[in-house]
Amino acid sequence: MEPIIIISVMTLIISGIAAAINIRFFRIKNKKPDTTEHSIIDTVQKLAPTITHLAKPCNVVFDCSDTKPIRCNQQYLELILLNLISNSKKSMVNGTITIKSRDTENGAELIVSDNGSGMTDNVQRRAFEPFFSTEKHSNGIGLTMIKEAVSRVDGSISIISDEGGTTVTINFEEALKKILVIEGNGDDFSTIRQMNVLADICKDSKSAMKQLESRTYDAIILNFGMNGASLVNDIRSLGDE
Repeated sequence: MEPIIIISVMTLIISGIAAAINIRFFRIKNKKPDTTEHSIIDTVQKLAPTITHLAKPCNVVFDCSDTKPIRCNQQYLELILLNLISNSKKSMVNGTITIKSRDTENGAELIVSDNGSGMTDNVQRRAFEPFFSTEKHSNGIGLTMIKEAVSRVDGSISIISDEGGTTVTINFEEALKKILVIEGNGDDFSTIRQMNVLADICKDSKSAMKQLESRTYDAIILNFGMNGASLVNDIRSLGDE
């Protein structure tokens, strides 16, 4: 099921992905991506030949466990993974890149680690800063773009690095239905919290519109008497379809 609202935000260019011997640049559309149910391990297995080739001459260890299905966009998931591999490769001449996945309380994690030179504390603090790089011929947008792509599918990213290497962890939400509830005076939608869904509950239309600017939902529940028709038109105006 496609989300009801597609939010227009900004144009994002993901670069630095090598497929075979060609460097390809992907432009992510100027809208919040559709997010549906996906599997980390299936995506890693699908891309395994490309990952192995991209990582050369480094060795790749695939150590993925079957996890909960995640809410993501397949193109984004593939771009995130391939960019992480490309980034790890740049940190070492010969070494090992390890790809893992595991369940978390609210979803699943994709973990990419390497035994390269690692980052200093200062470099680690600036790792997501646009155009920052310690490499002479790097454009410094790799990790910045990864972070932006992760945030656009409502995930989170963290880095741990020392002289023994770097580990990047991406957290994804479990693939539950996402519902926005807009309560009016006297409404009580508290029972929705007991359902197997991800529910955001807003007390008024102003806070709901702010929420819709940054997230997409499978359904929106509201009291139509609470200026419902006007609110529906405002919601529709956020998208371009």
